[in-house]
Amino acid sequence: MNYCEIKSDLESTIKVCVVMVAYNQDQFIEDAINGVLMQEADFEIQLVIGEDFSTDKTRQICERYAKQYPEKIKLLESSKNHGIQRNSFRTIEACLDATYIAFCEGDDVWTDKHKLRHQVSLLEKNKSAQAHAHNVIRRNLITMEDSDFGVRTDKELGTKDLFLGWPFHIVSLTIRAELMRSIPVNKLPQFISCDRFLNMWIGCHGTMIYEGTKFMAMYRRHHFGASAKANMVHVRQEDLATLSFFRAYLNDERLYRELRLNAIQSLFFTSAELNSSISISRWPLLLEFMQLASFMKMTNVYFLFLIIFGRPFYLSYEALKKFGKQIPKNSNSLPLN
Repeated sequence: MNYCEIKSDLESTIKVCVVMVAYNQDQFIEDAINGVLMQEADFEIQLVIGEDFSTDKTRQICERYAKQYPEKIKLLESSKNHGIQRNSFRTIEACLDATYIAFCEGDDVWTDKHKLRHQVSLLEKNKSAQAHAHNVIRRNLITMEDSDFGVRTDKELGTKDLFLGWPFHIVSLTIRAELMRSIPVNKLPQFISCDRFLNMWIGCHGTMIYEGTKFMAMYRRHHFGASAKANMVHVRQEDLATLSFFRAYLNDERLYRELRLNAIQSLFFTSAELNSSISISRWPLLLEFMQLASFMKMTNVYFLFLIIFGRPFYLSYEALKKFGKQIPKNSNSLPLN
């Protein structure tokens, strides 16, 4: 099967296939694998590991587990490094003949042995939901502090929730495999954050269940991870490119314009806040912003000056805030943090 054609006509007895991408995670990969192996369910579970030509002992550890559990683990080895996006989608491709696809990256861990049983049960009962996610513990391995990744609220997530925020971590996600088969991989823009893409893909095709009061996994934040190395300005630039891709799937031009406006605001706010050295095509985006924004809203006036003057304006505004002078807040036009 070609990497650029995500589809599957195979029949399978596998109920849930778990996508695990792994690269230089020998400190964590055993915990990740064991979290999947400990799952208790009355259906078949398969773990597919996309090992991306690690330079540490990750590959050897994965090979040992695949040899020990050949009926449960499928290892996709690499003779070269594919990179985050290609490795993620080749691993997803190997899972498409299952009914559901779950995710656990090689440095994260599932902590509840009934996680998949619970998620599958909910999705079987709620046929209209495309996916299920839950809250997770975010563990900072540098400070050893724990915090909630998402809000402690159970709710249904719709298009805006999934496009405008980051309401859950991918380690908690279980999704219907049928939805994944229609992804046109050969037409995708380049991005670092595959979980952001999946959020948006779900948002274009329906709603999902989020349980913020349930914790069944841990996301480990450390300086080795891809998210730690990614400059958030670069991620915001990718969001803009990804939005252009999703325009054909949203079928709502008004919503697309709102999302586009928010993405531009977020890009320039993040760039000014972080004092990023990444180059931004300022003037084309300024023209687009002026076409999209209503300047009856003071927040849009603020962003107009932020786009034009950048960090100096941001610093001046932050200084003024100390004297109690703030622009009126509007949650629909403030940037994502």
